[in-house]
Order: sequence, then structure tokens, then C-alpha cells
Amino acid sequence: MELPYMNPYLESVGSPSFQTGCNFATGGDTIQPANAASTNPFSFNLQISQFFRFKKRVLTLLSKDKELEKYLPAEDYFNKALYMFDIGQNDIDGALYSLASDKLVLDFVSQLMSDLNYGMKRLYDVGARNFWVHNTGPLGCLPRIIATFQKNQSNIDMHRLAQPMPSKIYLQKFP
Repeated sequence: MELPYMNPYLESVGSPSFQTGCNFATGGDTIQPANAASTNPFSFNLQISQFFRFKKRVLTLLSKDKELEKYLPAEDYFNKALYMFDIGQNDIDGALYSLASDKLVLDFVSQLMSDLNYGMKRLYDVGARNFWVHNTGPLGCLPRIIATFQKNQSNIDMHRLAQPMPSKIYLQKFP
């Protein structure tokens, strides 16, 4: 798309430019709220809260100093922006790894979709209109799966990705 890379929200020390956007992503995040077992505390709702804080701070700073427009997005950018989401894979992997039945996994995925919808609705309510939601990637690309299944070469597919043994969840619900 030939768009510039966006500075991460958490790397705001110095003089980064957020004029073309801001990246709130963190590796290993989840849609579900973080808990004591989470590998990353920056869940979806926390990232949305960071966005709201960022937007409020940007609008406050711009109202005081128009010179900051060369570093910060103009007010109308927030309504015109493309809001991209690449999240949920870690939640699904955790569910497949830890939940005992197909029904529990399907109920969990339904809850994930509800939580994702709620977060996107919060953004919509403050003017966001353009959303791009990525599908989750192949579970065989997750570091945990690679570390577990790549030890046995019979688990590697033609693309050199680790393929865990299929469970009936994959076969019945996700053909």
C-alpha cells in the first residue's frame, strides 16, 4: 500500500512523528483481558484505552500549538483513518491448548468475537469508520507450536511450517 511505517505508541520518547498514524500493537497480545498467566499485559481493551488517551492528548496539544501538526495527526484524521486489527490468534491457540471440549472452545471463540465487536463499537462511537480485521494466521506459525512440533520432521509441511496433529476441532469446525 506504500504507506509509511507508524511509530509505536510506547516509543514516544524523543520526537517521533505520529502524523500518519500510531501503532498500538504488541506481540503476544490477546482479545481477552490479561491475567497472571498471560505473556503480555497489553490486551485489546488496554490498547483501546491507550488509543483514547492518545487521541485526547493529541487534540489537547493541537488546540494549544498548531506547530505540532507536523508531528501529530490532525483532528479529522481520526475519522478518516484505517483502523487495523490483527488479534485473536493467541486467544484461540490458548483455548485449543487448554480447553477440554469442542463446545468450550466454540463458546470461547463466540465470546472472543463478542469482545472484539464491543471494542470496535467503542471506536466506532468516537468516529472511527474504516476497519480492516485480519484473519488469524496459521497456528503452525506460532513459536510455541514450532518449538513443540518442529522437532519431528514429519510434522513439517511443504512451506517448512510446523503442523500440529489435527484435532477433531480442526476437522469438524474449521475445515
